[in-house]
Amino acid sequence: MATNPRKRKLSMVTNTSEDAIPGPSDETQLLHQSVASLFAAKDLFDPKCKWPDDFYDPSKRHHRAPLKFKYIDYFNLDSGILMYDSTAGSPLLDPQKHPEWIYPSQIRAWVAACDSRHGTHCQSSRRDQTLPSWLIDCEAACIVGATVEMPYVALSYVWGPTSSGVVLRENLLNFQNSGALMDNAISTTIRNVIAILPIIGERYLWVDRLCIIQDDDDNSKARNINSMASIYSNAHMTLVVAIGEDANHGLRGFHKITPPLERQSTSMSLTAHQLTRVPILTRTKWYSRGWTLQEIVFSRRTLFLTSDGAFWECHCRTWSEDSTPDEVNGWASKCSREKADIFRDSYMQPLSWPNLHMYLQLVAAYNNRDLTFDYDILPAFAGITTTLSPSFPGGFLFGMPELFFDVALLWRPLGPSRRRRSTAPGEQNPTSKLHSVAFPSWSWVGWQTEVDPLSWKCGYDYIKNTRIKRSGEVPNGWSRYSLPFEGPGEVDYVHSSHVGTRFRFPIPLASGTAPVLSTSEDYGHLLICKTKRAYFRMAELQHGRIVTSVLDEDSKWVGVVRLHVEKKQLEPLGSQDKLVELPKQIPGEETWHIREFIEISEGTASNSAYEAGFLEEWKFKERPRDSEFYEFVNVLCISRHEGICYREGLGRVLKSAWCRQDPESIEVILG
Repeated sequence: MATNPRKRKLSMVTNTSEDAIPGPSDETQLLHQSVASLFAAKDLFDPKCKWPDDFYDPSKRHHRAPLKFKYIDYFNLDSGILMYDSTAGSPLLDPQKHPEWIYPSQIRAWVAACDSRHGTHCQSSRRDQTLPSWLIDCEAACIVGATVEMPYVALSYVWGPTSSGVVLRENLLNFQNSGALMDNAISTTIRNVIAILPIIGERYLWVDRLCIIQDDDDNSKARNINSMASIYSNAHMTLVVAIGEDANHGLRGFHKITPPLERQSTSMSLTAHQLTRVPILTRTKWYSRGWTLQEIVFSRRTLFLTSDGAFWECHCRTWSEDSTPDEVNGWASKCSREKADIFRDSYMQPLSWPNLHMYLQLVAAYNNRDLTFDYDILPAFAGITTTLSPSFPGGFLFGMPELFFDVALLWRPLGPSRRRRSTAPGEQNPTSKLHSVAFPSWSWVGWQTEVDPLSWKCGYDYIKNTRIKRSGEVPNGWSRYSLPFEGPGEVDYVHSSHVGTRFRFPIPLASGTAPVLSTSEDYGHLLICKTKRAYFRMAELQHGRIVTSVLDEDSKWVGVVRLHVEKKQLEPLGSQDKLVELPKQIPGEETWHIREFIEISEGTASNSAYEAGFLEEWKFKERPRDSEFYEFVNVLCISRHEGICYREGLGRVLKSAWCRQDPESIEVILG
């Protein structure tokens, strides 16, 4: 399926600066250091684990001073803080094996095995220079300025409505004092994590509410929010606390630190790389939160802590507490991940060309998640748009890629929709000044809804992946290829920056860093354009559906429209599949409504079964089938308020019917 060819002039942005990337020798040294710095004594390991013969060689071990708290011998167990023997300089050993407890030695074994065996598959060979501003020093229980020599753990958790301590400009100095984070004002989950990190061999921790100055909108806050990709991808690992409704819930399963586990299942064996899709995670509050998507997207290695125990996922392996030492320590000569992960690989292997399909999958996975405040819809996605902007000339405007803007306007909901609202300064978030512009109805950011992952299918026609045969050269880095089995007239193109991808025609490619148009601070939400308008009758929605028919003045079927419908209007929802199923009966005249439609673009679809899954009207008996192509006009159903037009739904009207209406040319302000 394809829309009419687009003609546009795009300015190419060139950035002459390059990120510093260490060579292989530097990366090897970093790898060895990260392995050896985890542990300080042989008796901390599970004796069943198999380790390299030279692992205990002091000359090969990166030095790290013993963890000692000089100001106190034992922490208060009631506060959820680790009992710690300051005279020995090492955490207490694992308790006797028991199903209620998680074993730190097993976690250490996972980290060490990944460090020593997986190489750059799981540890980035591209180390961005963007660092967090602050880190938590779990040895001194305070925040410290971050440096590149500090390997850190990034925390992903449910913040929730809890009012526990955050770092502000007025208390920044206080939080730099030793022991400052032992205060009960700090949420239980964070205090628990600070306690367990020394047990698993880590010292530094990054937590958003304590490592970003929350009222510093003009400086570090915006920089850190836009740098989420770097913060999580450059972490030694990410610790996901997928338990509880808020940050005061705390952890479970760490002996003498937290309450025990309440395991719901008897076996936690997992198939490779299925961890983020197992029911134990998908049912959690953490999984439903908007902020956590980009955190897991950019995390190269993840330790999950759930109500059922601990799990590990990296690029190459997935391990659970049921994994045997042989499974963990067996030499992995080949990565077990056979297929690319669209979420993880979006940052692991940044592309030089704009992958519209990948971007929509990320949007679809994100947009129906929950946010405490609607105004966080863009900041919670900023890591993704910042990362992808270099490969999308023009960047993003309210989450919409400028290069594909006409196609991007064709996004459509799969289920109920709720209109998002932005918040004026001080209304809900008195520490923020970033969210003062309304979210537009024309963008997906203006609606909390499940976005149809097939919405932009018509925009994928520029890429085609097949085995190719070189046939000639074209200017500016493009090569022309032909495929004999497709006929002598079939020609495709490959760019030197990504020789493994075949394109149907050359496309604009960004060189350097494109501007990021993803926030509402500098750009208004109104679109002013010239288009055409026509009026049609729209059949009343049937209960449990968001799709209905469009009729002309003679009551003949001429199209379909998918509307934004609130959940309360659809309850009980019944089968989710029926929501986008077009009713087979055209209602009587008494249920018709005259509605205004404006033209977005023209489209065509081949009259073949290939399009059946994309067009809900495909099997509708009134749809014309007597020609090679099904031709239509993509339209927005709109409403008006004080001179501004607002999107109410997306539809298609037969091209012949649209032309018969003699549509009027108008100027539209779309908000």
